[in-house]
Amino acid sequence: MPKLLCGLVVLLAFAIVEHSALSQLPTATILGTVKDASGAVVPGASLTARSTETGQTRTVVSAGDGSYRFSGLPVGGYEVRVEQSGFQTAVRSGLTLAVAQEAVVNFSLEVGAVTQTVAVTAEAPLVNTTSGTLGGLVSEQRVADLPLNGRNFIDLSLLQAGVQAQPGARVQTVQYGVWLSTNGAPVFSNRWILDGAEMLNAYGGTPAATSGDTPGVEGIREYRVLTNSFSAEYGMAMGSQTIMVSKGGTNDFHGSLFEYLRNSAMDARNFFDYKTAASRRRLPNFARNNFGAAVGGPIQRDRTFFHSAYEGIREAKGESQILPVFSTTCRETPTACTGGAPANPNMVRLMREFYPAPNLGSDLFVYPFNRRSRLDYGQARVDRTFSDTDTLFGRYTIQDAHVVLPENLPQFDSIRTSRDQFATMAWDHIFSPTLLNTFRLSYSHNDLTNSTTGAGVLPPELWFLPKTPYMPVAGTPFISTSGLTNFGPLAYSFTHYKKNIYVLGNDMFYTRGRHALKFGGLVNNIRYMFQNPYFTRGWAIFAGPPQTGGGPGAFLRGQPASLRAAIHDVPLDRTYHHWTFGFYVQDDFRATSNLTLNLGLRYEVAREIDERFGRGVSFRDIRNDPGPTLGHNFVKNPTLRNFGPRFGFAWDVRGDGQTAVRGGFGLLYDMNAQAFSLIQGACSAPTCHFRVQGGPPAVAAFGFPLRYDPPCQGVAPGVPCMADANMSLDYRMQQPHMLHYNLGVERQLPGDMSVSLRYVGSRGLNLAGTTDGNPVVPGGIAVAGPAGRLCVAPNDPRASTLTRLAGVKCWMQGDSRIRPDWGMYQLYTAASNSWYNGLQVEVQKRLSRGWQFQSSYTWAKVIDEPQGQTSGASTLKDPSNRKSDRGVAAFDVSHNWRFNSIYRLPNLVDGGGVAGALLNGWQISGILSLQTGYPLNINVGSNRSSSGVLGGVEFDRPDLAPGVKAADITSGNTAGCRNIPAGRLGTADRWFDPCAFVEQPVGFLGNAGRNIVRGPGLANVDFSVRKNTPLRFLGESGSLEFRAEVFNILNRVNFDLPDVNAFAATGGRILSTVRESRQIQLALKIVF
Repeated sequence: MPKLLCGLVVLLAFAIVEHSALSQLPTATILGTVKDASGAVVPGASLTARSTETGQTRTVVSAGDGSYRFSGLPVGGYEVRVEQSGFQTAVRSGLTLAVAQEAVVNFSLEVGAVTQTVAVTAEAPLVNTTSGTLGGLVSEQRVADLPLNGRNFIDLSLLQAGVQAQPGARVQTVQYGVWLSTNGAPVFSNRWILDGAEMLNAYGGTPAATSGDTPGVEGIREYRVLTNSFSAEYGMAMGSQTIMVSKGGTNDFHGSLFEYLRNSAMDARNFFDYKTAASRRRLPNFARNNFGAAVGGPIQRDRTFFHSAYEGIREAKGESQILPVFSTTCRETPTACTGGAPANPNMVRLMREFYPAPNLGSDLFVYPFNRRSRLDYGQARVDRTFSDTDTLFGRYTIQDAHVVLPENLPQFDSIRTSRDQFATMAWDHIFSPTLLNTFRLSYSHNDLTNSTTGAGVLPPELWFLPKTPYMPVAGTPFISTSGLTNFGPLAYSFTHYKKNIYVLGNDMFYTRGRHALKFGGLVNNIRYMFQNPYFTRGWAIFAGPPQTGGGPGAFLRGQPASLRAAIHDVPLDRTYHHWTFGFYVQDDFRATSNLTLNLGLRYEVAREIDERFGRGVSFRDIRNDPGPTLGHNFVKNPTLRNFGPRFGFAWDVRGDGQTAVRGGFGLLYDMNAQAFSLIQGACSAPTCHFRVQGGPPAVAAFGFPLRYDPPCQGVAPGVPCMADANMSLDYRMQQPHMLHYNLGVERQLPGDMSVSLRYVGSRGLNLAGTTDGNPVVPGGIAVAGPAGRLCVAPNDPRASTLTRLAGVKCWMQGDSRIRPDWGMYQLYTAASNSWYNGLQVEVQKRLSRGWQFQSSYTWAKVIDEPQGQTSGASTLKDPSNRKSDRGVAAFDVSHNWRFNSIYRLPNLVDGGGVAGALLNGWQISGILSLQTGYPLNINVGSNRSSSGVLGGVEFDRPDLAPGVKAADITSGNTAGCRNIPAGRLGTADRWFDPCAFVEQPVGFLGNAGRNIVRGPGLANVDFSVRKNTPLRFLGESGSLEFRAEVFNILNRVNFDLPDVNAFAATGGRILSTVRESRQIQLALKIVF
C-alpha cells in the first residue's frame, strides 16, 4: 500500500485525542546484541527473523552498539539469521515467541566467510532481563493439555501468582464466570483483550458467556496475564491485563474434531446429595456434551491463511438444592414462632400454601434442580501478507448462550440468554527496519436478557403492587426472610442489557540506538442500553431478634424490617453514550549493557456520560438542592487529570542472563467505574417514585397491596405522605485509581528451571462502593449503663447522670435523615481504599525430557473498606465513618498455592505395530490447588442499630461475646446457646460458633470487626491421562487422542461459605459445596 496512505492513517489516529484503553497488541519481541568472538560489538550486521509457520520475514540492522530489535512480531516459531561481511553466518532456530514476550537472543559471530553457517537450536532464556512488569504465560500447551473443568480456559489464570478468584459460584446472576482479583485490585477492574480488541461480557469482568462457560480452547492459542506495574501501553483498568492471541492459519493444513462427554453414572455423590420423594437416585442426573471442530491452513501459500473453530455445549446438570424453610412447628402452630404475638392470616396462608414443607429434618427442604444450558461458539480468522512491509488480519468471534438457573424455591427459575460478538481488523506497516506501525479497528457487542418464572404464583390479592404502565411483569413480589430461603422472582428480574463498543487505535514502534520507543492510543465509543425494573413488584425484608422468632416470626406477624417498591413514570429503558480517549509514550532504554529502564507516561480522559433521552438523574447536593436533577449529563467528569506515570527496571546482575533484579511502579486508573455502576439501575424522582421504608414505618406501610402515599415534596402539612428514596450515581464521583509496585529477583536453575522471589504491593484510592447519601443522623446519647452501653434521648435524665461514651454514636427510633423530606439515597460513589502486600514465589520448569511444571505460591493480605458496585458487602454500615468498616477484603486469601505439571511418558516400544500403538504416546497432567478460606462478615440479621442505612436492608454486625478471640470462633467446640446445641466447630453443621456473638444494645453498631471470621479453605486435585495414537493417513501430525480427566480425583469435600447470620437457626451452617464431587470426563479428539 502506498506510504502516503500509511502516513495519513497514522496522522488520523493521532489527530483524534486518543483513548484510555491500551495497545495490548498480541505480539512479541526479539532483541539482543551482536558481538564477535572477542566480545567486541558488531554494528551494521543484517538480521532476518523468519516465521517457521507462515514464512513471513522481517529484516533489521544492528546499531552502533551492536544491539538490534524486532518489535511487533506475531507469536509462534522463529528462526533468526545474522550476516556480516568477514564473519560466518549465524542461525538461531527453535525459538518460540509467546505473547508479550521479549526474548533476548545474543549472537557471537565467528570469523569466516558469509557462506559458512553456524546453526544453533535453543530456546530463549527463562529469566526476564528487560522489564519490571509482572505476569505469567498460559502457554498453548497448557491450554491444550491441562485438565480443565468445563474446558474453561480462563481458569488457568488462577495458576499465576497473585491471582485470586472472587468467592461464589461460577454461574450466578451478575458475576457469572470466573471473576479475579490480581494483587489486591477490584474484581471489576480487569481487562481481557483478544488480538488487541476488548473481549468482555455485558457485566464486564470476564469474557464468559451467561452460562458461566468460557469457550474457545480450539480458537485461543495462548495468553499472558499481566498483574503488576505495566508499561504505559496498558491502561483502562487497575487490575490484570490479559492479552490473548487467537489461532491463525499456517502453510500446513491442520485441525481437529472432538467430543467431550460427562455423565453422572461416572461421578461420585456430592456431600449434600440426598434421596427424596422427588428423586430416589443416588445423585442427581448430569449429562454434558461438549463437541466441535477446528480447521486452518493456507489459502495462498506464504500469503493468505485462515483458521476457524466451532464449539457447542449441551448440559443438563442436576443439583441438590437444600433450602431452609418454615419448620414443622411454625406450619402447625404459627404463634409458636411469633413470640406469642398474633399471626397475620395472609402471611400464614402464604406460608402454608406457597412455601414447601420440610422434607429433611424439621426445617430443611431438598429437591433436585435440573440446570439446563446451551452454548454455541464460533470464530473465524483470516491473515493476509501483501508484501514484506504490509500485513492485514481480521477476526470475528460469536458466542450464544442460554441457561436456566434456580432462584430460590422450586416455583421460581431464572432464565438467562446472551449473545456476545467481537470483531477486529489490524493492519501492520513497516516504514523502515526501525519504524513499525499498527492500525486497528474493533467492535464488540453484548446482549443479555434476564427473565424469570413464577410471577403468577401468587394470586393478585397477595401482590404488593398493582400493574402499572411501565411495569414489565406484574405479580409475585420478592420476599427475604432472615434464616429462610428467599421467596419470589428476583427483585431485579426481567432486565435487558446491551453494550456496543467501537474502537479505533494506532500504535507505533520506533527503535533508535539504545531507545525502544512505543507511542500511540485509541478512541472508544461506548453505548449502553439498559432496562432495569428494580422493585416494580416490591421487596419485603423480614428480620428480628431470636426471642421473638427471628425472621420467620417477623414474617408470620407481618412486620417487615424494610420495604422497597418503585413506580416508574417514564419508560424503563436508558441509553447511555460514553467516549474515552488517551495516549501513551513508552521508552525501554538500555542504560547499560545489563540495565534496562522502562519509562512511560499515559494520559486517560473521558467525556461525560450522556443519557440519550435526557433521563439521567442525580442528586447533586443532598443538603441544599430541592431534589434530583434530570438531564443528559448526570455525573461530573473526574478524568481530566488522569496522568499515569510508569517506571520499571531490570538489572542483569552478571550480564549472563542468569540472574536478574527487577522492579516497577505504576499509577493506573479504572475508566469503567462509572459506566459499570449504570448497570445497577437508577430510580430517582422525578422519573421514578422509589419508596424505602424501615422500622415502624415499614410495618405501617405493609399490606396487600402496600400503602403507597404521595411523595412528601409539596404536600400540605398533616396530609399522609411518604418520602421518595433515590438511587443513582454520585454526581461528584471521584476517579478510582491504584498504585502498583514490586521488587524481586529471578534466577535460572539447572534443568531448564527458574525461580523468582518478589514483594508485590498495591494501594487503591477512590475505589467504587455503595453508601447511603442521605443517612440517618444519630440523635441518641451513648452512655455507660449498669449492664453495658445504653442509647438515651438527649432529654433523658440519664444523659446527664450516667457517664457519656466519648466518640460513640447511637441512633434512636425516629431519628431524621439529613434531608427529612427525602428517603434513603442508594449512592454509587468512589471513596473506598485498599492496601495489598504480598510475597510471591514461583518455580518453573520448561519442557525438557518430556516434563514441565509451574509452581506459584502467594502469601498476602489485602485490607480495604467496603468496595464494589453492588449493594451488600460493598456498603458502609456507618456512612460517616469509613474506618469502622475497614478490614480484610471479601476476596482476601492468606495462602494460595497452585501447581501444575505435564509429563509425557517415554515410549516403551521402539517402532510401531500393535504394541507401539498400545504402549506409546501416553501423557499425564494435573493441577493442584490449595488455599486458605475467604473472610466471613457476621451479622445479627437485622438493622438493630436503627441506622437506617439503605432503608434498613444492611444488617448490622453483632458484639463479640466477652472473652472471645477471633481465632477461637471456628475451632474447638461450642458450648451452645439460643437453641444452638453444644458440639464441634469447623463442620458443615456448625462452621463457626454463633455463641461467640451477642446482640449489641439497641441503637448501636456492633463491636465485632468486619470479616474477622474465616470460611473453609480449598484443596483440590484435577488429573488427566491422555493417549495419542498416530493416524498417518491424516498426515504427519494426524492422530487419535483419547483423554480421561478426573476432577477432584481425591473426592474431597470443599465446603461453600456458611450462613453468616449468627442469630438464625441456620447460623454457621453450610448447605452446599464450592467444588463438585469427583467427576470424570471422557473425550475423543481427531487431530490432523
